[in-house]
Amino acid sequence: MNNPENNAPASVEPITVWSKYNKKKNRYEHNHIEDGHRIGDAPVARSEEQVKAWSNSSWRKKLAYLKGSRVVE
Repeated sequence: MNNPENNAPASVEPITVWSKYNKKKNRYEHNHIEDGHRIGDAPVARSEEQVKAWSNSSWRKKLAYLKGSRVVE
């Protein structure tokens, strides 16, 4: 039997992909993904641990979309 939910196209969700600069390796590395397209130049820390770990960090962001489990630009 054909289930219409199985044939539904995957939803597309806007996301922000954050990369943090690694001084030891001299490159940006993927750190995390946030829901939505963020306007600022750095992610918002959600805990005291993040505030400490992210202090004095350099960030790069990429606005993208999440389609199912894939990141698309």
